[in-house]
Amino acid sequence: MSRAPIDHWTLGYALVSAVVIVGRWPDGRVLLLLAVQGLLVALALLMPRARRAGPVGRFLGDWYALLIVIGLYTEIGLVNMADGRAYDRIVLGWEQALFSSQPSREWIRGSPSAWLSWVLHLGYLAYYPILVGTPLALWATGRR
Repeated sequence: MSRAPIDHWTLGYALVSAVVIVGRWPDGRVLLLLAVQGLLVALALLMPRARRAGPVGRFLGDWYALLIVIGLYTEIGLVNMADGRAYDRIVLGWEQALFSSQPSREWIRGSPSAWLSWVLHLGYLAYYPILVGTPLALWATGRR
């Protein structure tokens, strides 16, 4: 069975994540997170067969990594918090040093605007359609 590059990348991610989880996670929940990595490995190993099983299998084989990326995005935050680090706090510290305040908090309190809040939140949520839209456009045009 020939694996696609995405399968190799998924296997590599699962391996690196497992090492980081074992090194950082302090309590018994490490087994649950390692089980998630095991599922990733199983998916990556099954996808070459799925790609040969017809159009639905081909779609799943091409898209499985993107379909699970939201969960993996959450996992990164959990693993970072396992040893008490939140990189958002570092960025907040930079903002505090640069602006002598927290612009995200002070701005909305100083100039509340429902429509601007909606626009900014929509901009934040645009991350997800962009994440899926670009590869979808390439896939739809046959550029895999």
